[in-house]
Amino acid sequence: MLLEFSCSNYKAIKEKIVFSMVAGSDKSHQEELYEFDDYRVSRITSVYGANGAGKSTLIDAVGYLGFLVRECVKFQEGDKIPRTPHKLSAEKPTAFDIQFVVDGIRYAYGFSMNDVEFLDEYLYHFPSGRQAKIFEREGTKFSYGIKYKKELSQLESKTKSNKLFLTTAEAWCSLKEIIHPFRFF
Repeated sequence: MLLEFSCSNYKAIKEKIVFSMVAGSDKSHQEELYEFDDYRVSRITSVYGANGAGKSTLIDAVGYLGFLVRECVKFQEGDKIPRTPHKLSAEKPTAFDIQFVVDGIRYAYGFSMNDVEFLDEYLYHFPSGRQAKIFEREGTKFSYGIKYKKELSQLESKTKSNKLFLTTAEAWCSLKEIIHPFRFF
């Protein structure tokens, strides 16, 4: 279940935009909401606006995030990352962040990239409602939650600069905290 998605510097999207399924404080239509932890999440949504306002680009950005997670394993070392930044910000990184729920656990995942490498990446989960790090990556430096360090640190050398660590880890380890978020995409 999607909670929130944001991106910046993707196609017509220059500045960060946020799409949220989390309901506001309005008490109407309670029957249409799903309760999760302290969240009230809309079961349905619509995206509307004027022609050229970015509706299709928002939907495309969500799909592109999934494409990168699933398909970057096929990138060869040295391959450019297929990226379409905003035309006025071609030199700036493109960034994606997403929060979602899988099997009753909330996850937060995100990364930024340029044409040749993923600059940073993170994955957190929220067991018992509190944020816990699974991994963080900045360039070639990695850090892990204590529970995951032993297994995940062995995969650093398998992760090339143009590949996501989540994708590499899913191919090489059996941690449900990696597999479940990967399969969300």
